[in-house]
Amino acid sequence: MGHVSFWGQPFPFWGHRFDVSPGGVLSLLATIFWVLMLVDIAQRRFKDDNAKIVWLVIVLLLNVPGAIVYWFFGRGQGTKE
Repeated sequence: MGHVSFWGQPFPFWGHRFDVSPGGVLSLLATIFWVLMLVDIAQRRFKDDNAKIVWLVIVLLLNVPGAIVYWFFGRGQGTKE
């Protein structure tokens, strides 16, 4: 059987074991949490129209720390649509 290639190079990781580091798992979970908070902001109806924009900017610019701040302080400001 021949090589599986990707743009003329041997396919990376073909036949190799994937090692998962704790930092990689933590990064993946943090990214999922960040995306879920962005989705939550998009689906929420806030009392003030500008609050949604402000929270989106905060979470987009501050990434995971912004998502954590939103989790504790922003979620109570709006209702699910």
